Amino acid sequence: MNIDGAEHVRKGFERFDLVPSSDVKPALQLPKTVAGQDFLK
Repeated sequence: MNIDGAEHVRKGFERFDLVPSSDVKPALQLPKTVAGQDFLK
């Protein structure tokens, strides 16, 4: 898993208060075909 992919997962965890928030933003956008994107918003 690359760093950007890990940051997308982290943002999903932040939404549910499972990890502390961070100011790091993923540089790449996930394609719309990737499942589970509703957890990342």
